[in-house]
Amino acid sequence: MNLSAFFLVGPTAVGKSRIAQYIAEKHNYAILSADSMLVYKGMDIGTAKPSREEMSRVIYGGINLVEAGENFSVADYRCHALAFLREMKKRNVPVIIVGGSGLYIKSLTHGLDNAAKANPEERQKWLEILEKNGIEALQKEIISKYQDAGEIKDFLNPRRLIRYLEKKNSQLLNTKSWEEIKQQAPMAGVDMKVNNFREAVRKRVNWMYENGLLEECKNLLISDKFFSGTSLQAIGYAEAIAFLKNEISREGAI
Repeated sequence: MNLSAFFLVGPTAVGKSRIAQYIAEKHNYAILSADSMLVYKGMDIGTAKPSREEMSRVIYGGINLVEAGENFSVADYRCHALAFLREMKKRNVPVIIVGGSGLYIKSLTHGLDNAAKANPEERQKWLEILEKNGIEALQKEIISKYQDAGEIKDFLNPRRLIRYLEKKNSQLLNTKSWEEIKQQAPMAGVDMKVNNFREAVRKRVNWMYENGLLEECKNLLISDKFFSGTSLQAIGYAEAIAFLKNEISREGAI
């Protein structure tokens, strides 16, 4: 194999992680997870996170980035992913991007559109220009470069102008970063027949309960980490918590 990066995508429980692990070990690839739930620490069983042993044999990105009680946005992921890809390129290590979460994949293939992350350095630059040259300098910059300037609701409000410029330039930097990295990043899909898929999901859920999902949920609930609104969206956790609170039966949770 001679690709600097490629995507391996597909629904849950179809074997993407197992395939990626095999390829990574055999061909010396790193793995960048594009699963929105693998970013959370302590959520291992319910997310089918790679084991410590597996992660010791391959360089991983996109895993165990924040506590379960913290929110983590698509913009946060893109920022981490681009930094990881740049570092792997510097080391001459090819990467398999495995997902998972469609928005995470799309943030890399298409950018973030209106979801650019706040950039304090970029904001400070425009604040200094405002102080030195006045609001006219900001207005001139926007009118000369951007066709959608009419979307700004208050063209006399310097705060709105600075936020607009900050967002536009952050998007441009992110796009350039990805363009520098990707070169060729084809996408491969993993799928299976509907009946086989249902059986795979059933086995996955049973495995989760047999291997300590309820205990994992208990530990998170009694810790100060708890769950954020985002992490609680992970498949199986809300149901397991409802069972622990006697709101539904075990069969209902599974």
